[in-house]
Amino acid sequence: MNEENKKNKPLDDDRKAKLLRYIVDFTISMIYQSDEGIEKDFSLVDGVRDKAVRFFPGKEKTFFLIYYPRFRRVLVEKYGVKAEYYDHQLNKKFEEYFGGAKNDKIN
Repeated sequence: MNEENKKNKPLDDDRKAKLLRYIVDFTISMIYQSDEGIEKDFSLVDGVRDKAVRFFPGKEKTFFLIYYPRFRRVLVEKYGVKAEYYDHQLNKKFEEYFGGAKNDKIN
């Protein structure tokens, strides 16, 4: 297969999942190392979510259930904010994204 075909070939779901895991791990590393502030870190998480939605349309809730708890743990550890603050931010994201408040707490 020539180089042009490799670039244009769509990724299969396994490769997308592997790439998404890499992006999540890399973003967590960036959050730990940056001094940009919590709002910038939240925007990084939003960017990862957007990428995940492009990779797996219709699986937004899965991203919130699998990856947001990891990001929550990192942000709580880094900034010392109470988990309730992060849960409030997460609920706002759910309301914006899904049109309703999230009922279950993610821990």
